[in-house]
Amino acid sequence: ETLGQTAPKPKSTQTKKVSKKAPVGKITKFPNVTANNPPTNNNVKIDPFENKMGTLTQGVPKEAIFTILNTTSKPLVLKDVKGGCGCTSTEYSKEPIPPGHSTTFKAVYDAASAGDFSKSVKVTTNFDSEPIMVIISGKVVPKAKKSND
Repeated sequence: ETLGQTAPKPKSTQTKKVSKKAPVGKITKFPNVTANNPPTNNNVKIDPFENKMGTLTQGVPKEAIFTILNTTSKPLVLKDVKGGCGCTSTEYSKEPIPPGHSTTFKAVYDAASAGDFSKSVKVTTNFDSEPIMVIISGKVVPKAKKSND
């Protein structure tokens, strides 16, 4: 038996950028949870489920902001927010979110190639063993070539 021992800390990844005071992590009271805005699961609601980023320029990073609402009676903690590929980085706060309050997190997509895209972002909380998946999508256009006038 291993009482008193702690589990090893997970290795960090290059796609995770954690800021202790993430500017996107401001906690606010969430005004209108209704039947028209159902939670993603029984513990949280993430809005939007799919963040349609529109048209992006190849090689120019663009951020998508998501709002996560704590629909439980206990504090919610974002344990991990991770992009599904190396082209997606994330920023989020690990500050506890009180019941009935929300915070934001962001995913930044930096496209290496042109074309339509749809990428997943995995959100892991202290309530769920399986991550909640949200989507960023859009279209990447080639960077304009400079003319030699």
